[in-house]
Amino acid sequence: MATSRNHRIVIVGGGFGGLQAALALGRSPVSVTLVDRRNFHVFQPLLYQVATGALSPANIASPLRALVRRNINTRVVLAEATGLDTERKLLLLADGALPFDALIVSTGSRHHYFGHPEWEAAAPGLKTIEDATSMRRRIFSAFEAAEREEDGGKRTAQLTFIVVGGGPTGVELAGAFVELARENYHLVCLKDALDQAPIAALRQVLQSATWQAALNATAGYAALRSGEVLSLSDTLPWWDFH
Repeated sequence: MATSRNHRIVIVGGGFGGLQAALALGRSPVSVTLVDRRNFHVFQPLLYQVATGALSPANIASPLRALVRRNINTRVVLAEATGLDTERKLLLLADGALPFDALIVSTGSRHHYFGHPEWEAAAPGLKTIEDATSMRRRIFSAFEAAEREEDGGKRTAQLTFIVVGGGPTGVELAGAFVELARENYHLVCLKDALDQAPIAALRQVLQSATWQAALNATAGYAALRSGEVLSLSDTLPWWDFH
């Protein structure tokens, strides 16, 4: 491969993979263009803390240009990639195109809904700042409503959360609910939040190496491998597949 400033390397995606590729090429005799539809990098492992109010979005987001400012061969382009012309070696953008000699595609991952995209409305993911702030609004609204609710049954419904996925984010998010209740709300809310039988059942399932869960958002239930069915009529589920 040619190694001159005229050798153009285009990187699509400013996440962990794309950013590390740009930094690694920072001292190479090539021209690097980092393309992302946002001009900032998000530290995704801490999104759950934004969702539960422990951190603000600014705490986990850094401008891409600031992160590669020491790279004299790197520029950042704010644009959305829409396609690829391999014959002409062009990265197609929503508002133009970029020529390249080598292309690195690092656009990240998204949630998988097992062929049911309609589930997304009922079970949002946690991949972006917008996802986290939307969850934060819904979580705090539920806690605030429960704090004022005198009916035990209604309060229980308002404090029922389901996290689908036992990876690092799912486990941390579940624990953050307890911390949020303990540190910010009346003890009656904490008791209600901790004494939920469905949550105990879900915890048992998540501890199994072969756990499986299937969500039917339309019918309003989650079917667990154990055979137990959790009602979603008053729950707020999230998907966390890694």
